Amino acid sequence: MAKKVKILVNAFAGDKIYVCGNIPQLGDWNPKYAVELKKNEQGLYQVTKMLPENQMIEFKFMEEKDWATVEKGEYDEEVKNHILVLPTDEDMIYYVAKFNKK
Repeated sequence: MAKKVKILVNAFAGDKIYVCGNIPQLGDWNPKYAVELKKNEQGLYQVTKMLPENQMIEFKFMEEKDWATVEKGEYDEEVKNHILVLPTDEDMIYYVAKFNKK
């Protein structure tokens, strides 16, 4: 089964960012198929997707459809993949400290 999930991201970036992950709905780790998140009225980036339940979903955020712009930690360190297992009734809110610059 699939569940509608709203993904929200608090980040300093342009008008949009992308999410790429280990399932087809999030591009199967291929940045060419990454999903666009757009900035909403509250200044958060958001997208709503139907995602599979009872499966470990891993993903990362990018500033462009390019792994060279993947999210980084506050001190430019690599960050672990975000992990989500559905079902949950909460909107998923993530914080991105910064993005790698090409």
